[in-house]
Order: sequence, then C-alpha cells, then structure tokens
Amino acid sequence: MLLLAACVLTPAAQATEGGASHYPFGAQTTYSGFLPPPGVTVFYGYSAFYDAGSVRDDEGDKVPGVSLDFAALAPRFVHTWAEGAGRFKFSSGILFEQIYIKVRVPGASDKANGIGLFGVEPLYVSASFGNWHFATGSIFYLPLGGYDKTKLANSNLNYAALAYQFNATWTPAPRWDISWNLGTEYNLENKATDYQSGMPWGLTYGVGYRPFSQNLKWDLGFTGYHVRQLTDDRINGDPVPGGGNRLEKNAIGPKVTYWFTPAVAVVAQWHHEFDSRNGPQGDVFWLEWAFPL
Repeated sequence: MLLLAACVLTPAAQATEGGASHYPFGAQTTYSGFLPPPGVTVFYGYSAFYDAGSVRDDEGDKVPGVSLDFAALAPRFVHTWAEGAGRFKFSSGILFEQIYIKVRVPGASDKANGIGLFGVEPLYVSASFGNWHFATGSIFYLPLGGYDKTKLANSNLNYAALAYQFNATWTPAPRWDISWNLGTEYNLENKATDYQSGMPWGLTYGVGYRPFSQNLKWDLGFTGYHVRQLTDDRINGDPVPGGGNRLEKNAIGPKVTYWFTPAVAVVAQWHHEFDSRNGPQGDVFWLEWAFPL
C-alpha cells in the first residue's frame, strides 16, 4: 500500500526519509467516490509490489547503485453507519499494513519484514448527486514494530502522520467510471533521526469502461498519478540543504477490473513511474479487491 516506501536508502544520497509516504498514492482508482451503503461493512484488500530500479536526485538523475524492492499487503475495513443526514452518509474504517522491503546500495544491502502501521479512519462523509459521487475524510497513521536508524531498511517510518483525502467519481453512463482522488499528508518528526518529511500532495486518477455489451463483468481502462511535495524536509528543524529534498513523480498505466457481482470486484493495475525527483522510481504492480462482510 505504501507506494513510496523509502524508509530507507543511503545517507550519502540524502534520501534517508525523502520519498516516503504513508498515504497510498495510486491506490484509489476505481469508483473512488463510493463507500458502503448504510449498515454495511466492506473489506478492501490492497497488495502492491514496487520494483524501484533507481533512486533519483534533485535533478532527476540516477543515484548510482541504489535501488529497492518493496511489497505490501494492507487489509482495510470500512463500515457505513445506519444513521445519516439526508443524502449524506457517515463511515469509519481501520487498516493494517504488512511490509517487506529490500534495499541495495554500493557494497551493501539490507531487508526488513513486519507490520508497518495501523491506520484509523474516524469519519468519512459521502454523498451522491445524480451521476456525481463524493467521499471525503481523514486517516491517522501510527507506526508499529521496531525501528533502527542504523539500518538501511526498516518496516516502518517511525513517525505518525495525518492524511486527508477527497474522492470523486463521475458515471456519465452505466458502463463508464471516471474517478479521481486528491490526497495530502502531514508528517510528525522521526525522533530517532530528528528528520521531518515535508507535506506531499497527490492526484490519482482512473478511467474504466465496460466494452463488452454481452458481458459487463470486465472493466478496462487506465490510471495514473502525479505527486508533488509542497513543503521542505527538515533536519533538526532546518530545511534540508539543496532545495528541501522535495519529492516529485508521475506515473501512468493500464488497469483491469473483474466484477463477480455488483458488490464484489478484483482490480489489477500497473503504474510506470517517470520524471521522478528526490525519491525512488520504478514500476508498481497492484492487486486490489473488495467484498461486503
């Protein structure tokens, strides 16, 4: 679920915590403006494999010899409460994340595996207006497991964060899904390193279409995202020299959705990243699913 999982990398590359994010930019690409109906709990499963063949500096150039592999599995439960307010619905959720990460630098490598975080989604507000569907709310991320600042790889970022997201879906016709997600995150300081990551902002988008009129179970389309860091990373309260180590990246790729029922679906998607700065760059392979409990 953490597609920018650099809790890691090399101090020589000044990327010890640059490029990191709890919020899963790139995940919310299919009917993102929808939440469960009143009184229903839905299980969402997110799995991702990130093959970051390079790490990019402030100019977008490769940092020699640095790369990482990252895999994550994140179960999530969202419940919509039976009591709403007119057309507005209220939902809450929780999530966990299991992480595996392997880091390679010149002359060394390291790996870590464990539960990385616990997320609390206290309140979402959602509503539909004709063919437009919206959902918005916040997420609190809390790190779990051990952390060692001397290691190249850790399974958590060792600091809490607050994220906020706004999701929208437009369904101009029954066979179309045009969705987007706006997300941002405020990070607390990593007390072990005195490093505070800046605030990223990201736009995730997805377009899906059911092309087979005789079989509406298949949904084909494309997705992508743009992420840009709005504030500087800081060490001991001061901006990181050389521009604040601000992350920037883009990605695009195809997605395929299969609907077993109107409420049960599996989504497979691939994001190819490009034009990255101050963070890893590679390919992200996603498998996501949802079903009511």
